[in-house]
This record gives sequence, structure tokens and C-alpha cells, in this order.
Amino acid sequence: MTDDGVQTGGPSFDVPTGRLDGKVSNLRDADALPDVHDGIDALRSKFRANGLDEKDLVLLTEITI
Repeated sequence: MTDDGVQTGGPSFDVPTGRLDGKVSNLRDADALPDVHDGIDALRSKFRANGLDEKDLVLLTEITI
């Protein structure tokens, strides 16, 4: 629940934080992910490198080409 839900008298409960799917981060892998500042050419390149096409790009980023 959001803070405003709690402020208006809604229920509140603790939620555990932290990732459970891995204990190692890899900077090289993270750098390969699309960035909010990437231009369309960089996004196309990163998607192609992962076997994805422009349709996938539009669906996953909500960008209109």
C-alpha cells in the first residue's frame, strides 16, 4: 500500500526488501541494459544484441518509432 493509503487509515504491513534472485551484481551486464538517456540507435543496438527486434523495443519501452 502507498503512503497515502496508510495516511487515510488503510492497512499497513512490513514487506521484506532486497533481491532474492541473485547475490552477485555484474557491472558489465548492467551496462548492457538500456538506459533512460539512450537514443533510438543505441536502444536498437542493445535490443538486437539480445535477439530482440523493433517490435520488442516498442512493446517493452512504450516508445513509438
